[in-house]
Amino acid sequence: HFFYFKDKMLTFFERFIKNKNVIFVTNKETVNNIKQIDGYFASVNFVETLEKNAFSERGRISNQIKDLLNKNDNSIVIFSCGPAGKDIAYEYAVKGFICYDLGFGLRYLYDQKDYSHVI
Repeated sequence: HFFYFKDKMLTFFERFIKNKNVIFVTNKETVNNIKQIDGYFASVNFVETLEKNAFSERGRISNQIKDLLNKNDNSIVIFSCGPAGKDIAYEYAVKGFICYDLGFGLRYLYDQKDYSHVI
């Protein structure tokens, strides 16, 4: 959880995500916030989830990720959608895809606040 500390997440993850097609799997609010980041990723795609109980749409989420991964072999998948993210990240990681489940830490990517107090 070190990336909950200001200036840690981008410093660490930049080398992994800067030139990749990044697939974000998260809720609508977070999608809208990430869309405000301009020029940081080589390309970016989104799979929008429910704010709560994303597991109820697990099949749809997994299929959308599969479709996006089939279009670009330079992809990583970043999850912030609760237990569904952990399950689906595992599904694709065992197939050889790079997956990160950042949870709440994903917020740091767009708001640059220090969340160390929530750990």
